[in-house]
Amino acid sequence: MSAAQTDAAIDRLATKRVDLGAEGFGAYAFLVLSILAGQAPEVIEFILDRADERLS
Repeated sequence: MSAAQTDAAIDRLATKRVDLGAEGFGAYAFLVLSILAGQAPEVIEFILDRADERLS
């Protein structure tokens, strides 16, 4: 994935957050992560591990 594609994906998430509000975005994010978990569970494990490290 190029830097431009990464930026576009982040911008898309940020726009969804604004459009859906906190509660709606929470449901959207859960759906997105669930789909990703079904397609690439190792990626979800990596993301969860990194998030847990940053929250600790």
